[in-house]
Amino acid sequence: MRNIIKVYLGMDVHEQSIALACYIDFELAPRFQKTIVNSKEAIKKEFEKISALGEIHCCYEAGFSGYHLYRYINSLGYDCKVIAPSLIPQKAGDKVKNDKRDAKKLSELLRANLLTMVNVPSVEAEQDRALIRLRGQIRKDLIRAKHRITKSLSLKGLSFNGTNWTLAHRQYLKNLKLEGLEKIVLDEYLTNLSYLESRLKDIEAEIKKLAFTDKYKTKVNALNCFRGISTLTSMTLLTEIKQIQNSPDKLMSYFGLTPSEHSSGQNTYKGKITKQGNARLRHIIIEAAWHYVRSPKISPAQTKKFAGQDKEITLIAIKALKRLNKRFYNLAVRKDRNVAIVAVARELVGFIWAAMVKIEGKYI
Repeated sequence: MRNIIKVYLGMDVHEQSIALACYIDFELAPRFQKTIVNSKEAIKKEFEKISALGEIHCCYEAGFSGYHLYRYINSLGYDCKVIAPSLIPQKAGDKVKNDKRDAKKLSELLRANLLTMVNVPSVEAEQDRALIRLRGQIRKDLIRAKHRITKSLSLKGLSFNGTNWTLAHRQYLKNLKLEGLEKIVLDEYLTNLSYLESRLKDIEAEIKKLAFTDKYKTKVNALNCFRGISTLTSMTLLTEIKQIQNSPDKLMSYFGLTPSEHSSGQNTYKGKITKQGNARLRHIIIEAAWHYVRSPKISPAQTKKFAGQDKEITLIAIKALKRLNKRFYNLAVRKDRNVAIVAVARELVGFIWAAMVKIEGKYI
């Protein structure tokens, strides 16, 4: 039987060009290094040439280019991988960086099987995630719009005696008597704010509609059993986590909630969390964790969520309610409250993992 010759191709992708570096099996030097135009025609033509050398295995770093290149290359019949940039091994003394060297390093590490692959979502899952991320972007724009209004009024010596963005505060803004250009500026800010609030409401309605389709309904109802997790939070979790990990520790690591460690010999030191994970997930799970500071009594609203739910899921949510509240106060006595809540968030991820495993063993 003839041995299959393998071609390892590293690609450093840019908007207009792609730098390529190619190794054949275990040759010591790269067979070639070149730069091609970043277009489907050029890629197809180049890969047809390279395929004459052997079976192509290629990769590029996840980034601005998304997954369309991955999908296109695989549709041509070649093996393509997307690499997690933050997990690429780095040499401490390597201070020279350019496109050719980056492509060469990728091809070398791909051959040595030292790269961490990104789990690429389906087109449909990516579209769902884009809708959830759009909501987050609009919320940020909304916060900025509110800040512009309050700061611009502060510059004029105007401030509201009370809590901002209540009904009373909005009526105060409406009744302000400004003239000339100042009135134009404020009216424009308020119009922009009104538009963003309207768009946010529409997007959230679309997300809730998506949440109760057959694809997500069972998982959303299960996650909603946990205190601090709403339908919108559930959808963020389900779309950002591409698949369930085979252990809660790995899922905690994906959230970036694993403590850093520097241990040697008899000395053991664990420090702050690594934050080497999904920042969106980390943000929302820490927000959810703050809800466990309250008394662990089951509210009428939560009892309603339990109705019709699987008994095991309900028991996991109740156990989380009691344990995480106790965990917070045990830690808050001797540590900063923010440190304690991060520990609670990490354990909450473990309970979520257990609930999802009970449902079907994976998220998507």
